[in-house]
Amino acid sequence: CAVVLMLAEEGVLSRDDDIRLYVPELADCGAVVTIDHLMHNTSGIRDMLEIMRIGGCDLAMPVGHNALLAGIARQTTLNFPPGSRYLYSNSAFLLLGVIAARVSGMALRALLAARIFGPCGMAMTGMVESTDEVVPGLAGGYLPADAGRGVGAWVRAQHGFALGGEGALVSSV
Repeated sequence: CAVVLMLAEEGVLSRDDDIRLYVPELADCGAVVTIDHLMHNTSGIRDMLEIMRIGGCDLAMPVGHNALLAGIARQTTLNFPPGSRYLYSNSAFLLLGVIAARVSGMALRALLAARIFGPCGMAMTGMVESTDEVVPGLAGGYLPADAGRGVGAWVRAQHGFALGGEGALVSSV
């Protein structure tokens, strides 16, 4: 949201813009969903994790960014009229990341580093797009490794979904 607000302040986009201006592959659901709706969880757009779950996927299955976006784009109706209620949606934050990347011409990871983390001196903060990406010193969930790796061997607990604006940030003091 912060980088989207920066872009809005610069006049690159408006919080009142229809998100389909920037993500035209989304279906017309019969109502205008704005960037502001996404930022406030009032868009009515279905959560991508639920879309994938209903389609037979679970978090252990590898699902890439394009497949997540395609799942959102296939939805032809909303949970509720935009602005009429609040419901958290990971889809909203994935879409905000997509919009920020498209209007800036930079990958979201690079955009966040250049516009927020770098200028703020946040040297131990970044975007991790895949749960199998190694982050030195990252504290997280771990599981005992499969047999054959040795006693006391551990692996990072993972899920298979790609990460974007909805949950890819890691940070340390």
